[in-house]
Amino acid sequence: MSTIDNIFENTEALSSPMARGERLKKLRNLANADREELCNVEGLNANTFKGWELGRFGGLTKDGAQRVINRIAQENIICSLDWLLYGTGIEPIVIANNDHIRVSDPIIAKELVLFQALVGDILYLEINESVSFNDYQLGDIVAGIKITADNFRLLVGSIVLVENSRHEISLRKILKTITNTRFLLNLPNSQTTIEEELISAARISRHYKPN
Repeated sequence: MSTIDNIFENTEALSSPMARGERLKKLRNLANADREELCNVEGLNANTFKGWELGRFGGLTKDGAQRVINRIAQENIICSLDWLLYGTGIEPIVIANNDHIRVSDPIIAKELVLFQALVGDILYLEINESVSFNDYQLGDIVAGIKITADNFRLLVGSIVLVENSRHEISLRKILKTITNTRFLLNLPNSQTTIEEELISAARISRHYKPN
């Protein structure tokens, strides 16, 4: 059997009704819930759910999988459609309570919690001042992976999130290094520059524009 045949056979096995059912059981166990508890919303039926888990009648459908994913998100579990249907991509992630992510949009808050769970420490900011940096505007939410001062030289000339010694986070352009931890910064909407002691910074890799 050729390599291509093996890949095709493995893909078929991972997306079979039984394989989908096993992943659905794993997801339910991750939520520590029985079928009735998960099917307490419109669009999910406990008997149908049982049939999906057992791989009956063709097994879990794409529409059903999306409904399960939406329901499981209420239990702070993030699951991708590709994983549930085909067994590919990132496995489900249990995210912490998002109370410590303080932004006005709850959906973006949950996405930031997931981002943090995937990459580690982050900096984030809901922009509350008028800015003229690139496409950033008042009310936008930005975030990035936190780095420490020994790597700040990589950010000189860039618009980034910075955290000062008072743990205040702001959007600034790093103009140049003064010392290992002290930098010359450009303020938004201004030619004004300031020197400030920084304890961390982040190149922006997430940019949200709430509706």
